[in-house]
Amino acid sequence: MDSEDNNKQIWHEILFECCKVYSKHQKGIQFFFKENDKTRKNIVLFLLARRILSNLLAIAELADVSFKNDGSLFLKLPVGLLLRCCFTDSITGLYLTRQDDESFVQIMEKLNHDYAKALFEEMEVYRDKISFANLEEEVVELLYTSNIEDTFLQYFDVNDKRKEDGDLSERSIWRVKRIKGNTQMSNMAKALSKDPQFGRCAVCLYSYYKYFSQWEHFSENGIGDVLSNFGDDNIKLPMSFGHINNALCYMLNPNKMDVV
Repeated sequence: MDSEDNNKQIWHEILFECCKVYSKHQKGIQFFFKENDKTRKNIVLFLLARRILSNLLAIAELADVSFKNDGSLFLKLPVGLLLRCCFTDSITGLYLTRQDDESFVQIMEKLNHDYAKALFEEMEVYRDKISFANLEEEVVELLYTSNIEDTFLQYFDVNDKRKEDGDLSERSIWRVKRIKGNTQMSNMAKALSKDPQFGRCAVCLYSYYKYFSQWEHFSENGIGDVLSNFGDDNIKLPMSFGHINNALCYMLNPNKMDVV
């Protein structure tokens, strides 16, 4: 089999495996949300599972286009980046299922805190959104800061060094609080790897997460897997979806993990 035919076959396998996982869990997450108490933990697990499924659907679309385009590898990179998101959410979801109520709250507060840290660096995005209004700079900052305050105020303290820094902008009123906790993927995966029920699954999830993380960062020496034909790279990509399936099974039904 030449490389073009092999690429087409692998795209077909990716499409099949991806759709199999998506179809299996599409109704499952709705059942999970309907049948379980609407606790904060269950809502978060539902949202993570929904994120995974939305990315799987996008991967299926890209795989279908690539298959129909003679096995083109042009869309191999975005598929890998979407898979990285799936593995990130899978590890996070599995980790959260293992937490008691107190630990769960602490972890979520750290995740929300980490999210809030970057918000004041994103103002140019908001500026473009409302550029049609031709507002003064001070008004744009006031509106943007007010939006952040509405949702994330609990993660900020008043910046008492504002005048010392010489920054009197609206954004400089606040500084991010320091919240203890470590939500790095490596620490989550290490803790999960010790679990007798799905430790092996966690090890695989993290390994795939690291592999696709390399696709996110450009290196002229490390771009080979992104450009190479299927079979000449270091992965059997269709197998990725079995590990994502295992994570979804446990997230949505922690008492019965239907592994593949």
